Amino acid sequence: MEVEHSTNPALAVDGSPSVTRYRVSPQYTIENQSGPTQTRFSFGGVIERSSNTDVSDHRADPNLSLGIEQATPTGGLGLRLSLSQASTREVEFAESGVVAIDATQRDIELAGSWTREISEVSRFELGLGLARVSYDTPLYIGSREWTGSVGVSHDLAESTQAVVRLIAARLDPDQGLPGSSRRGMAVGATTRLSESLGFSGEVGVVRTTGLVSRTSPTAAVRLDYEGERLTSALELSRSPTVSGTTGAYSVTRVVGWTVDYPLSERTSVNFSASQARSRGETGAVGTTVWLGARHSISEFWTMEGRLGQLRSRPDAGGSARANVLGLMLTYMHPDF
Repeated sequence: MEVEHSTNPALAVDGSPSVTRYRVSPQYTIENQSGPTQTRFSFGGVIERSSNTDVSDHRADPNLSLGIEQATPTGGLGLRLSLSQASTREVEFAESGVVAIDATQRDIELAGSWTREISEVSRFELGLGLARVSYDTPLYIGSREWTGSVGVSHDLAESTQAVVRLIAARLDPDQGLPGSSRRGMAVGATTRLSESLGFSGEVGVVRTTGLVSRTSPTAAVRLDYEGERLTSALELSRSPTVSGTTGAYSVTRVVGWTVDYPLSERTSVNFSASQARSRGETGAVGTTVWLGARHSISEFWTMEGRLGQLRSRPDAGGSARANVLGLMLTYMHPDF
């Protein structure tokens, strides 16, 4: 349960009326292990009420996911289905830094994977997927994307693994627009740099074709630190994503940093910062900074307060910011 107040929810350059939003976010997860088969089913949603529906509408966004993993003597099989609904304003800003209208985005994803051991230290990986995105407004362009990947991973040491991956995808937008495609390759590694520091990363190149054809570098890097008290994570990614504005691929860059530090056994403070950047006619830079404090009231109840700021800077000019104050109460039980 959360109460959040924003001074400029629409991130308008000349400002917008402030709004207070009230959210209830129930989520229930069932996990089961039966021999070599592991199943995870989760469902829930976000129910939101706004004090000013002219700038932020009431929302009811459900979500559902099902994951099945089957271990075999020589590898494994995996299947995942997910359905979700969210605000276009929140999704577009987090993924590309673009300030969007207050509409609804619906996502359906189906993904399958197959892994086979080549040797004691090497594996072959195959992945297939289908993603469908739709909107409740004609101002955005829905699409269907088919993806496929093949890769080989190899254990270089006990805690070090290298991977080479080839990726291909086909994007078919709605409204009769021409399709796009992307093809690329990436090489990466996962390792422990020290007892408290872990690293995983991939770098590569991708070729996109369609309305605009280009070759771009790609990257996905993550550093995790876990000390005696302090925990932190730094992430950076650069990849083509599907733009709801154009119905084609757009290269975006996202950087994120999180820090958590316990003050006592039941109280901790946390900090997070992220920046998303997209290029093109609707390119923009969006920055989010949060500072929070969390306190465990009891074994199952947690209270958290946070203060944040969102900044938007479109390439076309102008900038906007919003100050956000939130209070959250969480109940979590492992065997409800």
